Amino acid sequence: MQALASLLFETGDVEKAYFCIKSSMEDAMFCNARLRTHEVSQIFPIIDTAYQENINKKKAELQIFLFSVTLLSLFLLLAIIYVYLQMRKVARIRGKLIETNSRLLDLNDNLQSTIAKLNKANSELNVVNDELSEANKIKEAYIGHFLDLCSTYINKLEKFQNTLNKKASDKKLDELYKMLKSKEMIERELKELYENFDKIFLHLYPNFIEEFNALLLPEEHFTLKTNELLNAELRIFALIRLGITDSSKIASFLHYSANTIYSYRTRVRNKAAVPRDEFEDLVMKIGNVT
Repeated sequence: MQALASLLFETGDVEKAYFCIKSSMEDAMFCNARLRTHEVSQIFPIIDTAYQENINKKKAELQIFLFSVTLLSLFLLLAIIYVYLQMRKVARIRGKLIETNSRLLDLNDNLQSTIAKLNKANSELNVVNDELSEANKIKEAYIGHFLDLCSTYINKLEKFQNTLNKKASDKKLDELYKMLKSKEMIERELKELYENFDKIFLHLYPNFIEEFNALLLPEEHFTLKTNELLNAELRIFALIRLGITDSSKIASFLHYSANTIYSYRTRVRNKAAVPRDEFEDLVMKIGNVT
């Protein structure tokens, strides 16, 4: 065992050499062999010193390792705490993002609702603008023709007055009385007035008759006579299309009674292919640009 311990020590295996020399020392002391004990004691301190140094070195390495593990554990703990705090921060941010997103959705819904209201208001404004534009078009057309008619009728009245004055100056009382009683001039002027009205109206609404017939049952469509622009029924609803809905005003213009106008309106509504309550509203929309 002593020889083996020396050999192992020389090869650098201090730990096994220590156990071998220790075993040899114990055997020599057990057997009370003084020579062997003396021989072993010569080499034992050397191996023991090397063994203790080896143990101390390992202890130092173990202490460094433990210190490193402790330091790494501390860093790991700090990292865990940092990650936990960051996760809490991210959770708070996520909560705020969810709340902000919810507010944005509400704002978007409000914006869409506002846009829808604006579109509706814009559509209504466009309808009003179309109606104003149409009213202006009607006004311009009728003002021009009205002025022409006024000038024409003034000239006719002046001419008629001159004729009456001449008859009175010439003492042709019978002819004068006959002219005053005659309705021929009034009928002729009314006919001319209605013809002018028909021409102006159909100039503004060239497809009025076709669109009006489209509101009636097929068998109830109006068919005009030769050289006839509008008949009495169509002329009534032409005035309604222009916004004159009062039967008494229509009657005054057409020289009919209000009851006659009411009867005409009722009779035509009964021929409608659309709901009777909506008929005149649909007539008011004839010629509108969609």
